[in-house]
Amino acid sequence: MMKTFTLSLVAALLNSPRFASGEKLDNVRAIGKDAVIKGGEISWDSGKGWRDSFTCNAPRALSISADKKWAACCEDSNSLKGSDTTEFQCCAAGHDLAGSKATGFNCCPTGQDFDGKVCKLVCKNGKNLVDGKCVCPEGYVEAAGDTCTEKPDQGGCTSGLTTGKCYMFKGETGRRLAFRNNQYSETIPHKDAIPGKFQLCRDQKCTPGMPINPSHEIHIKDLHGTPPNSADAGQWLNNAAGGAHIGKTPDYAKSGNFSITRWPCGKYCLSGVQRGLGMACPSEDPSITFYGSVTEACVEYDLLEVPCKIRDNTNNCIWKNGKNQCCSKTDCSDAGAGDKPGGKPGDKPDPTGSAPPEPTETKSPMEQLCPSKHDTTIEAFGVGFRILCGWQFKPDEKVDTEKNVLDPLSCHAKCAKDKNCQGANWDMLNLGCSCSKDWAAAIVEGNFSYVTFHPTFPRPI
Repeated sequence: MMKTFTLSLVAALLNSPRFASGEKLDNVRAIGKDAVIKGGEISWDSGKGWRDSFTCNAPRALSISADKKWAACCEDSNSLKGSDTTEFQCCAAGHDLAGSKATGFNCCPTGQDFDGKVCKLVCKNGKNLVDGKCVCPEGYVEAAGDTCTEKPDQGGCTSGLTTGKCYMFKGETGRRLAFRNNQYSETIPHKDAIPGKFQLCRDQKCTPGMPINPSHEIHIKDLHGTPPNSADAGQWLNNAAGGAHIGKTPDYAKSGNFSITRWPCGKYCLSGVQRGLGMACPSEDPSITFYGSVTEACVEYDLLEVPCKIRDNTNNCIWKNGKNQCCSKTDCSDAGAGDKPGGKPGDKPDPTGSAPPEPTETKSPMEQLCPSKHDTTIEAFGVGFRILCGWQFKPDEKVDTEKNVLDPLSCHAKCAKDKNCQGANWDMLNLGCSCSKDWAAAIVEGNFSYVTFHPTFPRPI
């Protein structure tokens, strides 16, 4: 009994705010535009005709928020967390700011919440806390992205569609559904009309890995935007009805309540949950609309599953090498005795009675660092390097650049091995690794393709 009490007491003490790895900050500076980092100093345009700046004194190091709007001085291995609407703290590696205005805030291990006294594990995506672990509820199984999906009905049929995946819709005209002139239609491809890439969702977060059945309400997000600026990318198909043409909306509450079912010959038919779906008007370029009076109406489409991210290395597994890259979705052979329905169109029954697991999403080396590892410290050869996502050396700085460095950690390793290297920057678009021999070389804001590794203190030469 004493042993159990002691272990519980230790756990409570370790989760207590007094033992939490963090430090509340009162001195945090808002960063203006045109910010430049030089060593342990950051400066920016004040907007009043002069530059503002501040410097961190050892043993503290400069820490920049992920949104590049705030800066502070934290202990060497800690990172600035929080915002002006919560509070700011320097949190240790593997920790984030947790809590609320009602309970207060504290640095907690990533994924945990703060209840005002201790940090607690919080289960997300519908999971339940059982014996200190987050598990899927009864009737559900693990799915990609740490989510849960309904346990498949053994021997039953599925639609072959899954939430979070992306599809293109090809209509009876042979053209793909696209957004142009404030409406969706099977329009002719045009510089102002890129075919939509549609993500099927059962909730606003578009939780991945959930099955889609004809009885489910789905909402459709178009990941593509309208050229030339694509400002409307990621918006929802709206709920236009009665002849009004379905278009886009950024408001989930105004998005259309769709349903989709398998249709003969390998097709799918798109409709509404309670209303039907049909052509809006007799036109060579007809749009679609919901109809309340014709509830069984639906519009046929061929659905082509496509990558949501075209630069994801897992796309290499979309098809295998062979003569026939596009296999038919329908099986025209006679159903033999013992054949079981199920799987995607054209899939053969699995003799083992179990379906192969869905491939899990893998992140590229850049995605493994940015933005989640921004302003954290990575160590090599006893030297701590600050990871600065979206920052680069100022173009006029003297740097040595090596081409064809395939990932950011290889760039960091090259700098770490070279004692003369006082910082490195990797460019994802050009696969260039630039090393500087000046610890105070100017580092400026760049775009998403850059990540800089900067020693927290000058390296002894």
